[in-house]
Amino acid sequence: MTIIGTLPYTIADGQLADAVPVQSNFDWIVSQVNTNAVSQAVVEWLPLNLTPSFLSATSFSVPGNQSAAMQVGRRLNTTNTSGQVYSTIRTVVVSGNTTVTVTNDSTVLDAGLSVITYGILNPLHTSAPAHTDFMTSSVITVLTTGATIVVPQSVAAVGDVLVEWSGNAAATFTPQKSGSYVFTLSGYLYANGADVTAASTFKAQLFKGGVAQSSNVIVNQGWPFASGVQSNFCTFGGSTMITLVAGDVVDVRIVCPAFATAVIQQIGNLHIRRLPYG
Repeated sequence: MTIIGTLPYTIADGQLADAVPVQSNFDWIVSQVNTNAVSQAVVEWLPLNLTPSFLSATSFSVPGNQSAAMQVGRRLNTTNTSGQVYSTIRTVVVSGNTTVTVTNDSTVLDAGLSVITYGILNPLHTSAPAHTDFMTSSVITVLTTGATIVVPQSVAAVGDVLVEWSGNAAATFTPQKSGSYVFTLSGYLYANGADVTAASTFKAQLFKGGVAQSSNVIVNQGWPFASGVQSNFCTFGGSTMITLVAGDVVDVRIVCPAFATAVIQQIGNLHIRRLPYG
């Protein structure tokens, strides 16, 4: 960030300088520093120095390709009619102009949007220990027509600022950033009237792009129910770590043994965290 520009007086090498231009240069430097120096309170924000176009309460556009500064996950501090609004960038689309969609902390963007400043930390290669960290939970009934279920289903995650959790029946997780991720699953498995044809195990494991990850089994334990037992349940829990690339599609599935008739329910929590520096 430039504090001062070109000096008003240029003094060449070997030139005999008068005190007036020398003192004028000193005075001008002091004036420029005092005028343009950034206070400690705002040094963490950089001005984009472009005039934004308000699009909606959660979006705006700026001229040209600004993807180098406008990056998913970056923090924004914008000036609006309502005052300062703090936001996190969710999506960036470049097509002539750069269109930015954000998640606001509280107050929304408005038609008086005039100044864009962005956080000094680069979200792609940040010096801060940033990580994905959220949890979701659900109750799922496993039908007798299938022995593999995705968990959890149709439940929004807590604190999913980057919108990495699908929250639909597919229950997929799509990381915005590459790194090492820890998946932790815990809960109860209920079996009402289960009729398991043979002794077996049930397990929970990660699937990436629809393919089972054999080295990422979260739970693997014996099926605890005798054939036809009513209202029985067992607890389970475990975790696994996997290296993901931004854009991977991952889901967690519980694979049960084959059964003839049963109402199987999984009640539990799924927690996903991206490790710092991963």
